[in-house]
Amino acid sequence: MWFKLENETEDDLPMSETITFTIPLEEPDECEDYAEQCRNIVQVQVSEKTNGMWRRVPNASNHMVNLILSREGTIGLATALLRTAHQPTPSPIFLEMLPSSPGHAVERFGVFMHPDSCRLNIGLHDFGDIHTTLDAQNDSTGAAG
Repeated sequence: MWFKLENETEDDLPMSETITFTIPLEEPDECEDYAEQCRNIVQVQVSEKTNGMWRRVPNASNHMVNLILSREGTIGLATALLRTAHQPTPSPIFLEMLPSSPGHAVERFGVFMHPDSCRLNIGLHDFGDIHTTLDAQNDSTGAAG
């Protein structure tokens, strides 16, 4: 599946299924189509290796994750994410990306990982809408709503 930028022509693309996106360069004032149902959710988890096992850090509010991309890396990752989002595949999907090392630079999900990177897992999961997710979080923590 290929995505066409507005300045590309059909001749620039392979003869396969094409989806055309029009993405304004500036964020519009009104809600965009993809966000109308409040299902555009990202969950960031922090894990640490303890005794050879990866464990999720339970209270990651004292941690920070930095995702630093080159311009081309942003385009590559965004394109790979759009392709994956439009595939008829079951949820959840997980992809592991490892840092590059001399003699071992592998492009995955449209990008090469910088050698100073940590391992990155990208998962696609249907959380439902943000309201349902927040209600479930309140129920599990006993927080008053």
